[in-house]
Amino acid sequence: MNRSLRKCLIPAALMLCGIPATQAAVVVCGDPALGLRVTTVDPAAACTYAGLQNLGDGALATLMNSLTGDSNSTIIDRDTANSDGNGDLSITGVGGTSGSWSFSSSVWDDFASVFLYFHFGDNQDNPGPTSTTDPDIFIVELSPTDTTGSWSFGGGALNGLSNIALIGSSGSTGTSGTSGTSGTSGTSGTSGTVPAPGSSSLVLLALGLMGAAFWKRKAGGTQA
Repeated sequence: MNRSLRKCLIPAALMLCGIPATQAAVVVCGDPALGLRVTTVDPAAACTYAGLQNLGDGALATLMNSLTGDSNSTIIDRDTANSDGNGDLSITGVGGTSGSWSFSSSVWDDFASVFLYFHFGDNQDNPGPTSTTDPDIFIVELSPTDTTGSWSFGGGALNGLSNIALIGSSGSTGTSGTSGTSGTSGTSGTSGTVPAPGSSSLVLLALGLMGAAFWKRKAGGTQA
């Protein structure tokens, strides 16, 4: 086998046989029908819901049951202060428009699906619970094994983060990259995802390199 062909085939084989690239996604959650506000979570799986009015734990659990088909959605932790250390969830950015989130990996041992709920303070274009303007609550489903990431808030009239809840469910929306079913306090959200290159992309790249090397060898008439 000539040297140039070997240089192409060896990396291709490594890509085909090696460990697949880590999957990652950025999810932008919002509802254009309500307004311009969006919450971006990195990494995540899907935007499940965007709506109006802050929800208490009971109302939030009821909404999650309707979105997931689960009858026992659990509010694992709810934080209103940065890294308060009082439960599984730790956050930064309270009162602001960006920050971080993290929680214990043991949460994934107990639930099939895990979600983050964000509530931001109302602003002039959303003065009360009957407003039909910009959303101020967002629910984002996380990818399995995700335990830490970042969030940011933008679009429309801005106000700071009020609280984040960590929610567990035995069910799932099952709609990565799409909206969930609407609930009683708002309407369903939309989302976009930006996946990182996965193993399938690497396989195609490897095959392309192998083909290019083969034709180069054939055209040159070099013997192995």
